[in-house]
Amino acid sequence: MKNRAFKRITVLAIIFGALILGVFIYAQIQTKPTPSCFDKIKNQGEYDVDCGGPCLACKGHPEPLSIGGSVLIPAENRKYDLVFMIINPNLNYGASSVDYNIEIDDAQGKKIYSRNGSTFVLPKEANSSAVDNLSNSSTSSVPKGRWIIEHGLNGVPDATAKISFSDISWEGIKDNFAEPRLLILNKIYNILLNSAEFSEATGILKNDSPFGFDLVEIQVLLFDENDQLIGARRTEARTVTAGERREFRVSWRNSIPNVSRLEMIAYTNVFLNDNFIDAFGTRERFQQLNPVVE
Repeated sequence: MKNRAFKRITVLAIIFGALILGVFIYAQIQTKPTPSCFDKIKNQGEYDVDCGGPCLACKGHPEPLSIGGSVLIPAENRKYDLVFMIINPNLNYGASSVDYNIEIDDAQGKKIYSRNGSTFVLPKEANSSAVDNLSNSSTSSVPKGRWIIEHGLNGVPDATAKISFSDISWEGIKDNFAEPRLLILNKIYNILLNSAEFSEATGILKNDSPFGFDLVEIQVLLFDENDQLIGARRTEARTVTAGERREFRVSWRNSIPNVSRLEMIAYTNVFLNDNFIDAFGTRERFQQLNPVVE
């Protein structure tokens, strides 16, 4: 009788202990902190403790740039336009200069053309653009990278482009970086009649910032109903003062059918002293608002 009671107590104790252990494990799982960039633990793909990967780049170790796809577009005079995107994953690093190499290969992989170029990139998600479906809106959205447009390349049908980086001049910036507000207003795309040109795109660049810039690059991208890039142009606006509005126009001589979306983007290099018009604020003043990493 005593043995039976003892066994019953033992079984109950085991069950009770298992329940307590289960509750404890469940509580530990529920209260376990979610990995973050401030948990003082090297996790979630970080390069070091709380930096790199999904967090701010580690000091002196910016994440590498990458190419977010490219497309060769047939243009006039049997030439091609190349459009590709540079992706900068760093929240606190931009680059004042990015040198790149372009190689065009035919369908058999044979090199048929090459070109070198240079640009700049802002920190992640700092580049702004105005995007709409051929409307007259000034609504802005934020692409994930820096569009690059190269005109007049040699190519053949089914050719492919390879892009590589040769030299990058990194600029460390605090994570509260705010780019100059360069807006595109009154965006219009028209097919032209009785003209040597097939179509045109026009707009107004507005420098909605307290700084003046010597050079602003404007890019115009055309997409079809399947969101495929089918046309691209770039132009420049020189000596754009603070608050100024500047009209611009680009055109195409070759036929571009079925355009359903127009994207216009304005960029300026905030890392170069010579790009700031002193009367409207210097690079030093810009850095006071956007301090560099010490």
